[in-house]
Amino acid sequence: MNFDPLIPGTPYERQQTKISWNIPSETVLPADPNELAFCSIPELASLLKRKRSAPSS
Repeated sequence: MNFDPLIPGTPYERQQTKISWNIPSETVLPADPNELAFCSIPELASLLKRKRSAPSS
């Protein structure tokens, strides 16, 4: 059994192109950790990539 979501005869690009993530280079860690809930995924990725974390209490 094989699942193929494409309609037969539908043309599509078979070669995968390079992914451009567009991660911002400088994202400021919010003073209030609850504000992280309102950050975009690229902003969170920037914080993770640069190993920024909330200050310990």
